[in-house]
Amino acid sequence: MHIRLRKILGLVFVLTAAIAAAGLLAGCGQAAYTAVFMADGEVIATVDCTDGVPVDTVPVPEKPGYTGAWGAAEWDGDRLVVTAAYTPNAYYITFKAYGDMTLDVVAYTTGDAAVEEPEVPVMYGYEGSWEPYSLAAGGNLTVRAVYTAIEYTVTYIADGQTIAVVTASAENPPAAPEVPEKSGYTGRWETSAADGYDYTMTAVYTPIQYQVTLQRNGRGWLYGSGWHGYGETVTVTAEPHGGYAFSGWYDGETLVSEEASYTFTMPGRDVTYTARFVVRADMAPFTFTAGANSCTVTGVTDPTVTQLVVPDCVTDIAFNALGSCTSLTSLTVPIVSFVPIYEPFDAGRSLGSWFGADQYEYNAAYVPATLTEVTVTGGTSLADGAFYNCPSLERVILPDTLTSIGQDAFRGCENLTEIAIPSGVTSIGNDAFRGCESLTEITIPSGVTEIGWNIFERCTALTTITLPSGLTSIGSYAFSGCSSLTEIEIPAGVTEIGGLVFSGCSSLTEIEIPSGVTKIAESAFSGCSSLTEITIPSGIRVLGGRMFYGCTALRRVDLPSGLYSIASEAFYNCSSLTEINLSLIHI
Repeated sequence: MHIRLRKILGLVFVLTAAIAAAGLLAGCGQAAYTAVFMADGEVIATVDCTDGVPVDTVPVPEKPGYTGAWGAAEWDGDRLVVTAAYTPNAYYITFKAYGDMTLDVVAYTTGDAAVEEPEVPVMYGYEGSWEPYSLAAGGNLTVRAVYTAIEYTVTYIADGQTIAVVTASAENPPAAPEVPEKSGYTGRWETSAADGYDYTMTAVYTPIQYQVTLQRNGRGWLYGSGWHGYGETVTVTAEPHGGYAFSGWYDGETLVSEEASYTFTMPGRDVTYTARFVVRADMAPFTFTAGANSCTVTGVTDPTVTQLVVPDCVTDIAFNALGSCTSLTSLTVPIVSFVPIYEPFDAGRSLGSWFGADQYEYNAAYVPATLTEVTVTGGTSLADGAFYNCPSLERVILPDTLTSIGQDAFRGCENLTEIAIPSGVTSIGNDAFRGCESLTEITIPSGVTEIGWNIFERCTALTTITLPSGLTSIGSYAFSGCSSLTEIEIPAGVTEIGGLVFSGCSSLTEIEIPSGVTKIAESAFSGCSSLTEITIPSGIRVLGGRMFYGCTALRRVDLPSGLYSIASEAFYNCSSLTEINLSLIHI
């Protein structure tokens, strides 16, 4: 078909230029020919040409996604075939997520089947993908991430039982069921296990806190009040003050326990327990004051009583507390650690002070003349002057726990006939038994290593005394005036004998001085009027003055070879002395 060239779609194309560009005008001459325009295999237009000059123009057909231009021209017989050339257009895809946030921009051209997409960003609880798009249409594209909520299950378990299974998603959060009630507890759901998005919620129960209130009726300490959880094991403890005894825990008027330490399981409520304390039955004879760690006897309820037993809960007896007990014959006390005597003759807490004596030299005037026996039940030390000048005492019983006896402890107890020093005693103070004129025998425990001054001075009835093997020294006047003492064995370990130790022991007939003795002080044996013979050990270098003064029965003395001095009047008035064996350096 032949047509005249017209303007088509407003596009102008100069055929001459196309043919010239293809180099095809040469040879046209003046002949006429036909130009055939083709695009994508189809004839678009046929143009008659005369003398190589087209009479009109032909536009290149549009092709989506391409830019077109007339390209190659070839002769096909007497026809010139001109073919449209298309170049693919370049475009961009913008990938966006989380609203309008650009993640990447990727280029493509017309004809590409696909592009390399960026990864879809993760959004927890969702599955993500890029929205559908096509490259076929060409053009710049915006592709957005599309998210779909993931469904999951939540399993709710309480005390091993499944309560509910709930399906949920990020857009449809799980509606948790109520935590099943449990008496005495508050409950909450807590994640216990997870499997991917599915998870398990377990009921966790916390004991409700309830209050334990403790009250007292009487005197004592209470422990264990406060807040405690339901089901918790709770122990409350009651400790009576001195002179009181615990009688029970009460809930109102109901006795819940007779034990001072009461253990129970906390119920689902507040509780109030009352500890009842009563005066100990053995404190009934006394008036007293009580503290957490003390109990002081202040008086008696019956002043005509003849026997009193002070309980072991008593820590002190006040001044004159027993002053009204004028008929008392027997007294048992737990107290041995009396307050020491700080001033001369101060009664301190001696026996006399309990009866009103403010100086222990007056004890005899205040301690009842009827009181003959005292028993001490506890403690470790007997203080200075504890029973000083208590002439009515005949018997004192000391506790096995005793370890020391203070000075003047029994001084002046002139009627004391019986006392046993406990085996655990290791220390006896000076003058402890001085003037105990009725004491006949005594044994010193094995732990005592020193005999102090005047310990048994003027114990005129003492006939037997047993000294421990570990003894090392005997102090001055220790046995002075023990006029009934007939014999005594000095242990081998003794190395020193003090002055006047045996002075006035008028019944002492013989004595053996250990070989280890290196010092004998002056007048050690003065007045031993029944002593008949004696041997001085080899370690003695000086014989003290008046050593045997007035030993009227002394007939023989053996002196050591190492002796180099005999002091004045060493043998004064030894009227029976007939023999002295000596090897002297100096006399």
